[in-house]
Amino acid sequence: MKYCLIGKKLSHSYSQVLHESYGLDYSLVELAPENLCDFVFNGGYDGFNVTIPYKKDIMRYLDGVSDLAERIGAVNTVVRRDGKLYGDNTDYQGFVDTLKFAGVEVKGKNVLLAGSGGASSMARVALSDMGAKSVTIVSRSGETNYSNCYELKDTQIVVNATPVGTFPEIAAAPLDIAKFKKLEFVFDLIYNPIKTALLEKADSLRIANSNGLMMLVVQALAARKIWTGEDYSFEDVKKLLSVLKSKTINIALVGMPSSGKSTIGKIVAKKLGKEFFDTDEEIFRKTGRTPEQIILSDGEKAFREIEQEVVLSVCKNRGAVIATGGGAVLKEINRKFLKATAFTVFIKRDPALLDDTSRPTLKSAGAKKLYEMRAPIYKAVSDFCVSNDASPERAAEEIIKAYENSGDQRS
Repeated sequence: MKYCLIGKKLSHSYSQVLHESYGLDYSLVELAPENLCDFVFNGGYDGFNVTIPYKKDIMRYLDGVSDLAERIGAVNTVVRRDGKLYGDNTDYQGFVDTLKFAGVEVKGKNVLLAGSGGASSMARVALSDMGAKSVTIVSRSGETNYSNCYELKDTQIVVNATPVGTFPEIAAAPLDIAKFKKLEFVFDLIYNPIKTALLEKADSLRIANSNGLMMLVVQALAARKIWTGEDYSFEDVKKLLSVLKSKTINIALVGMPSSGKSTIGKIVAKKLGKEFFDTDEEIFRKTGRTPEQIILSDGEKAFREIEQEVVLSVCKNRGAVIATGGGAVLKEINRKFLKATAFTVFIKRDPALLDDTSRPTLKSAGAKKLYEMRAPIYKAVSDFCVSNDASPERAAEEIIKAYENSGDQRS
């Protein structure tokens, strides 16, 4: 039995990680629109998931669809039975369960729904079923668009069902949610990155929010049930969320030069069985020079440009441990990628214990002064802070515990 996900671009997808974790033969199949029909009739898969932009188009090729998929007008799960293809929509269950888990009361609320594709159609039906007072769809060319939607001042819930903000275009957001003064909750169906620009903005405004990670897990388990008949429980959801987080969310360490990020990072990586990256070592591998040599010969500005390339590159890894240079957080783009792809930890260490050997920026500015300048930035970018004044082993244990308990925060 073999299964797959079809879509136009799938480099961001975690579906293979999910389905392979419970033993399915599962792959990713990128298709151009003109190849969709041929795949349906000649692909040879026992079942498959469907994502952007084919959730609506796929329906014309199927022998039948569920009542729910018919209501939604979109299919994300297809099963082959006795040579015939049947479609269903498991995104619906994932959407509803995520809102329930987040404690969001939809009944009687005014909802703004960004997007007009298959995911939007599903969300509109789910929100209506949950008793929303109003569900207004925002699209580029619709009656309500991205220019006039801010006139809906009573908006209480915003749902993003567009791909805007998906990795690696993490700086983009479909809406400026700061303009909705009555906003209570933001749900971004995107799960990669774990914190989109839209959700980062919600955090800054102290608005409750959720990404699409739990929705992804629930819809995957519901798809498996359709394919294999195997049911699932909420414990299965939590277990799979933990597996997915471990395999896809990085742990990034930030902090002052010589605060112990590399030492602690290697301990964490070994204990968790993860790959380890040190951005300073990656810079040496890329240029043949140490950060100190680059700064002394070319200046700090040139070094920061090289460092940015390396930070963005290592952030593309999944489930790795990353030790960053002391000044990596000075660039906004680096901070965005770290927050979007990692559980980020600030390694604190008493400035008096810092070693300025081979640390030109630390030596020139002085440890205490540099710490006072950078500490607020380290804290702002981090999900967790830990002291390394005692021992790296103790700090590593605290990081692992915090990471393993971070599921509610990051998903």
